[in-house]
Amino acid sequence: MKLRWIMRLCLTALLVYLARAGWLKFENNPGLLFLYFVFAGALGGFLFVKCALPWMIEAITTSLFSSGEKIKPEDLDDTDDPEVVPEDKPS
Repeated sequence: MKLRWIMRLCLTALLVYLARAGWLKFENNPGLLFLYFVFAGALGGFLFVKCALPWMIEAITTSLFSSGEKIKPEDLDDTDDPEVVPEDKPS
């Protein structure tokens, strides 16, 4: 497993633990519990839009628009293209 994924997993576990600890702290006060719920939802939505959504959109667009074919260097040569005019070298 890559170190980046391990760090993300640990960070997610820490956030879940802190969310649970905050919920238990404000459990007896409905007003503070409502504010906690609103702010936790806003933070969760922001993190989803900033982190998870771009990853999902990138995966979807790659699956739709990428052919998966490997391009060989000779395929990149555009000398056969009639629209490409070779430049004259100054003598």
